Amino acid sequence: MPRLKWDQDTERLYEGGVDMCALFVMGQNGYGIGVPWNGLTKIEEKPTGAEITKKYANNKVYAQLQSAEEYEATIEAFTFPNEFYACNGMKAVTAGVFAHQQNRAKFGLVYRSLIGNDTEGFDHGYKYHVVYGALAKPSSQSHDTEDDDTDIDPMSWDISASAPSDTISGFKPAATYTIDSTVVDADALKEFEDLVYGTDPTTGETPTAGTDPAMPMPADLVRIFGTTVNG
Repeated sequence: MPRLKWDQDTERLYEGGVDMCALFVMGQNGYGIGVPWNGLTKIEEKPTGAEITKKYANNKVYAQLQSAEEYEATIEAFTFPNEFYACNGMKAVTAGVFAHQQNRAKFGLVYRSLIGNDTEGFDHGYKYHVVYGALAKPSSQSHDTEDDDTDIDPMSWDISASAPSDTISGFKPAATYTIDSTVVDADALKEFEDLVYGTDPTTGETPTAGTDPAMPMPADLVRIFGTTVNG
């Protein structure tokens, strides 16, 4: 193996940005058809847990126990899709009238963040983040008076997520997965994107019907990208 080198061309990587977020609200029969989340400005992942507890014997550390890790995040946006009302604890009484403090629906998210480097910038690649079983906690929202420095009132939600019952053999249940475009096969990535975002109908000699945006389950990830782990 050659001697280690740092900061080589094309290897100065960084990440930023968030876009192409699709919302999938969970109902009685699983996740519904995906819808775009416009106005999304930030998703801050804040995992909790994984705390270490030390056990001592013979005056030294005998074992280190680590608690389970949980997925939590904060979503910030200028608006949200109509489908998110149910996730926000709001239920329509009639068109345009909503009751608050209702049961909150679970939901899934798929969104993209960008990968940049020193030669291509953010054209280098991107990562997809898949989040399952999310619940939004009540959060504050301010309504400020208009003045000569008027701004848009942002919204935010703290969420926690739980792993689906559909798990990958050889792995612990996971509430979130990440797909790196710079590593996975390009054809497999397109198949994933067509599943998540849907496809348009085509015309011509062999017309095809479009497909609805669908929440990718862990089994879909294994089917599309494969696995190198044997259960």
